[in-house]
Amino acid sequence: MNPIRTAVVGFGLSGRVFHTPFIDLSPKFSLTHIVQQSQKTAQAVYPEVTLCSFEAVLANEAIELVVIATPNELHYQMTDAALEAGKHVIVEKPFAATHEQGKRLVEKAAELNKAFLVFHNRRLDGDFLTVKKLVDSKVLGEIVDYEAHYDRFSP
Repeated sequence: MNPIRTAVVGFGLSGRVFHTPFIDLSPKFSLTHIVQQSQKTAQAVYPEVTLCSFEAVLANEAIELVVIATPNELHYQMTDAALEAGKHVIVEKPFAATHEQGKRLVEKAAELNKAFLVFHNRRLDGDFLTVKKLVDSKVLGEIVDYEAHYDRFSP
């Protein structure tokens, strides 16, 4: 099976830390394109990857998967455009600003027979899996509230 030709849109913290390293390391994917406002960072880390515009990604029929790691307010419109262009999509949370927008994206992906996944980077971390196991087992009784706090990887 050929690797899935993948473009990452956005090379800030999320694109740079949570997406491109894993895509680049997996033999199931081929990181072929990166869309970034300032292309110096991506070019330094991935010199073999094509840097281009979002419009170029949409127009490129060879790209199968688009990972959207842009500012939140761009998620809906970029996901909609990528699905419309015939791409499978992984998008950072939140994938839409309203329930209606979210519903439209889910329906569009289904109609076009395209994979559509909202990326929740911490969902499968050990601490969350442990909390889920404790809640499900009811060993602590009925949990009605759980709060966690992360300082965006800085002290």
